[in-house]
Amino acid sequence: MASGTIYGSVGSHGDSYSYYIDWIEDNINVDANTSRVRAWVHVSCSNHSAYQNNCPQNLYINGVHFSSTVNINLSPGVNVELLYGETTITHNDDGTKTINISANGTLPYGSGWGPNSGSASGDVNLDTIPRYAGFNGHRIESVDLESVRIAYNSNKSLNAVESSLNGGSWKPLTIVSGVWNQPNNTVVYQLTGLTANTNYNVQTRIAHVSGLWTYSDKLNFKTKDYARISSVSSANFGEPIQITLANLQSVSTKLIVKIGNTQICTRENLQENYTLTFTQEELSNMVKLLSGEETQITYVLTTNNKYTDTKTSTIILNSAIYIKINGIWRKSSLYKKDNGQWKLSKLYIKVNSEWRNSV
Repeated sequence: MASGTIYGSVGSHGDSYSYYIDWIEDNINVDANTSRVRAWVHVSCSNHSAYQNNCPQNLYINGVHFSSTVNINLSPGVNVELLYGETTITHNDDGTKTINISANGTLPYGSGWGPNSGSASGDVNLDTIPRYAGFNGHRIESVDLESVRIAYNSNKSLNAVESSLNGGSWKPLTIVSGVWNQPNNTVVYQLTGLTANTNYNVQTRIAHVSGLWTYSDKLNFKTKDYARISSVSSANFGEPIQITLANLQSVSTKLIVKIGNTQICTRENLQENYTLTFTQEELSNMVKLLSGEETQITYVLTTNNKYTDTKTSTIILNSAIYIKINGIWRKSSLYKKDNGQWKLSKLYIKVNSEWRNSV
């Protein structure tokens, strides 16, 4: 706490008398932004003697007036307390405060050997009351596809907390956990509505007193990427398709398979290493869409019904016989009877101007 002495002067015999004010600041109240200032007015004697009754005294602390009338008896080595005063000072909004302390009074004349009068005045700086909150911690708690969670901890009770995304306007927080205005309490808030696979920065500001903001450093982060198709195999018609997927965690995904503009099937409950096996009904629908020996097939992976990733592969149609049984196309073999025995035969068909056999 601040303290000091303000030295003044006397009307006569300044070499024998000293006039001064001792002061001290205490009882600092952070929440109220106040402190108490106490002051004592003194006169001391190092030489000569002087006596007088009913001497009026005045003390001013930041404009607050104190007064008294005292009897004064001075002799070498004597120090007389003339007047005491104390008052509560309200500091500036930022916690700083400079005040004036002054005093004046009548002192003994002592037949020409006394100090006659005394006065002292000075501006003093009081201790700055800590009005700004500080961060004990500020970090990225978690990042998702379209949201982020930020944790902070402050050393004071808070009047307000706000955040800014990418240097934009300051906005109130959406608290996920913790009590936002309590000191030494970890609070987690969330920003939503972000875009997947995008770089951002976020800054938080806190205030213990309205309008007195403390700003955090900016935290950089990147939202998670949406689900993607890393690779997809080409395959012969009717064989399973091997698909490698990425970024499946904590997202809703769906795989759509198409030939041209015609949708063949959809699949959910996907895994990173996924085997796509077509049903007989799906194969029956596909065979009608095969345009030649090789047909492009398209795979569309959707995330949260919003983001899409697309890849293509090839369905290879070997020369073979397909017949429709009960409305379903099935791969068949051709047999002929030779000397009373059925034997597997070859059927040659022309594909892309080239003759190929069926087995």
